[in-house]
Amino acid sequence: MFDIPISRQIQIAREIFPDLEDLGNGICQATCPGIDCHTTKSAPRDFRIWFEQGKGPHEKCMHASCEAARNAAMSQLYAALRQADPTVRINREAYKDKRAAYTAAPTTRRAPFELYTPQLAQHVADTCPIPITEAWLTQHSPIPIPKDPTAWPALLLNSIYNPGDKLLIFTKFASQGQLLHTVGGPTHRLEDAPPPYGTTYPPRRTCGFPQGAQNGVWFLCAPVTGEWQANENNRDRHGAKLGRRHAACATHFPYLVLESDEAPPHIWLRILVQLADPIVAIYTSGGKSYHALIRVNCQTKEAFDLKRTEYCTRLTALGADPAAITAVRLTRLPGCFRFGSGTGAEHRPYLGTDGKPAPRMQQLLYLNPMATATSILDTVKH
Repeated sequence: MFDIPISRQIQIAREIFPDLEDLGNGICQATCPGIDCHTTKSAPRDFRIWFEQGKGPHEKCMHASCEAARNAAMSQLYAALRQADPTVRINREAYKDKRAAYTAAPTTRRAPFELYTPQLAQHVADTCPIPITEAWLTQHSPIPIPKDPTAWPALLLNSIYNPGDKLLIFTKFASQGQLLHTVGGPTHRLEDAPPPYGTTYPPRRTCGFPQGAQNGVWFLCAPVTGEWQANENNRDRHGAKLGRRHAACATHFPYLVLESDEAPPHIWLRILVQLADPIVAIYTSGGKSYHALIRVNCQTKEAFDLKRTEYCTRLTALGADPAAITAVRLTRLPGCFRFGSGTGAEHRPYLGTDGKPAPRMQQLLYLNPMATATSILDTVKH
């Protein structure tokens, strides 16, 4: 590993272990760098380091409680040896000479999109000939919106997806999903983690849609298999982790989510109704924003990514959030309560003017499963 004579390695090691004693044959002993962590009596020969020509040194102590301190000291030693190794230095210099021959790596992973331009968003919103409110959208929804919010989840999902499509539902955003709804079929409660290797869970229990959750309720807009699958983009030392909400789990990518954290809600709503895109649904986040679901009918993630670029190029200057336009995207499930915002110690419950809890409904405002590339305004005119 190191092209350094053993005698020189020991000399370098004494800079880190001042009382290092050479016992011969590349074996040395010293005071353990973690002696203060020992939980039993220490002895002079507890800590030793072995040096071998062409290999890196290794150590051992009779005490396990000092492992962290020993690892830190050995990291220092390895760094010093690399610095002194002539082969490492020669390779480093050769690499520097060759760097100019390579094209510089991009500073961003994706091409930059236009930043939000408030003046442009205001101008487009002002071209809307009539006032647009939540009540106006509900009044002009091609599919009547029931007054009972508990009917909204099933109405939305069963209207815009194909029979048999499986949809993940979340009451915890950073999870693998709590429920699985089959279009035209039942909703099942899901296990929190994959089963131990070589075993299976018992059949999943049926249940209804959740009424609400601390930060609201979401659904994954891409249908999935509903099974645990390896995610090659999320790995640890054991390999790819299992998940059920990543791209490899998706069966197709029929919808794209448009939302804005930049444009004021009243401006964003007037922009949405003028878009000549197949908007199948508009609903609230339970906070201050509006989400629009647009049909793109992509069978692969690669096809979706092309659509993503198109929509980001067109709409980010008007306030569309490019981070929300992804193939595997959670979006709000209408008909469920949102009790607050923030997570952990940062969670803030929604309160009424009387100081009592006042959860907010994620409202379904507009539903048009047969939407075409015609703006909502033009659809209403015809």
